[in-house]
Amino acid sequence: FWFVAASQSQLRNHCAFFVAGLKSDAEFMQKTLLPEPPLKTAKLMSCLGLFCTSDTPLSSLFPRCEKKIPDIYNFQDCLLTDGSGLCNKTLTDELRRISDSPHCVAFQIRYRGMKGVFLFSPMLPNGEPLLQYRPSMVKCQSDDF
Repeated sequence: FWFVAASQSQLRNHCAFFVAGLKSDAEFMQKTLLPEPPLKTAKLMSCLGLFCTSDTPLSSLFPRCEKKIPDIYNFQDCLLTDGSGLCNKTLTDELRRISDSPHCVAFQIRYRGMKGVFLFSPMLPNGEPLLQYRPSMVKCQSDDF
């Protein structure tokens, strides 16, 4: 068996994931999740742990329109928007419907190496689902949902 990923906090009933087969199989799985893995072991484990979360898959809803927006800092250079992005009414309505939470205005997310909370913003345009993320939400680069 070869190690693929581990999570200490996201799943309470699983700690590590292994693959039976060749070492190259495990490396391929890791490379699929993280095309450019971090060099430090702690950061690598943290990034792989993002893919071990217990969640409801909503990949069919992921917006075609993503936009990177800046983090906001106060006058003492303290990050005020750590891990919080925005979503428009179109995406919020879809997430509310699927999650059966008609009044929810914030959604915890693990998406393409991002981790954080998306808040409904009535200031964003409707139409296509829109997701605005901040640099502080990106924990690692990944195309995997």
